[in-house]
Amino acid sequence: YFEDMRILASYQSSANLDNPPIHGRIDFHLRCPVIEKDGSISKYEGYLVELKTIKHDEFKKLGTPLANHYAQLQTYLNIQNIKYGGVLYEDKDTQDKIIFSYNKNEEWWQKTIERCQRIQTMTASPVISKIHIRYCKCLQVES
Repeated sequence: YFEDMRILASYQSSANLDNPPIHGRIDFHLRCPVIEKDGSISKYEGYLVELKTIKHDEFKKLGTPLANHYAQLQTYLNIQNIKYGGVLYEDKDTQDKIIFSYNKNEEWWQKTIERCQRIQTMTASPVISKIHIRYCKCLQVES
């Protein structure tokens, strides 16, 4: 679709950071025109898209993207220094789609980088619960 719309800049492009070491692949990097009130195009803005396919029952329940998908998008937006992006979900059964669009969240990114740095400088591993869930103390690591 993005190719047909002539807005696809690249797909499966790398997003890497040396410190902390983060490596990923951006599904779609779009180049979208900014259309002025008079109908003219003043410039082009980058827009990143993370594509996720999910089961029909989960698709029906979506009100926001899953936390790890939001984190993935924000990581790529901040590494690439792109202002806008979205998580695009496709229903595996019906091919229905929904996109959640976001601006780059620099505050979220700063907290994430600080957490990574604390983890990198730890001298001992955190205690991980036998059932690793989102409430596990290892997820609340402080320096």
